This record gives sequence, structure tokens and C-alpha cells, in this order.
Amino acid sequence: NCNVFSSLQYIDQTVASIAFNNTGDWIGFGCSGLGQLLVWEWQSETYVLKQQGHHNNMNCVTYSPDGQHLASGGEDGKVRANLLTNLPCKFKQT
Repeated sequence: NCNVFSSLQYIDQTVASIAFNNTGDWIGFGCSGLGQLLVWEWQSETYVLKQQGHHNNMNCVTYSPDGQHLASGGEDGKVRANLLTNLPCKFKQT
């Protein structure tokens, strides 16, 4: 038996990769068609980070073991690493 604890309607694009941070509070995910990287705090239903990560499809996201970095890889041949401490703001889901 599975219980849905939260739900997020993103956009009409495929979510290519998803990862939870080490505390389980933040969900990092990448949209394959847009190359956009998002970090969502599911308990407050706010975006912690919205960033254009790649020019083409984003294929993977993963957190560092301490949860302070989020790396993404895309079809543009780039690997991006983001430091998640001291993020400037949160964006409420609309």
C-alpha cells in the first residue's frame, strides 16, 4: 500500500531525473525537454531553486552525500554542480 504525501504539477514536459537530498526535505529534478533544474521543498510546497541547467535535455541529477551540492548532466555534454547552501529565496508554487 502506497500513500501519496505530496504532489507537484510541473509542466507538460517529461521529468527525466529526480533525487531526494540526505534529509528527505528537498527534491531535485530535471525536465528533459527544457534542461531546467529545480529543487522543491515538498513540505512547504515551495521551490528552493529554479535554474536553467542545460541547453538541451537534462538526463540526471544527484545530491552529494552531505546534501549541500546538486549535480546535473545533460545532452549538451556538460556536468553542472550547484552549491545549495545560502540559497537566496524560495518560490511558492502557483
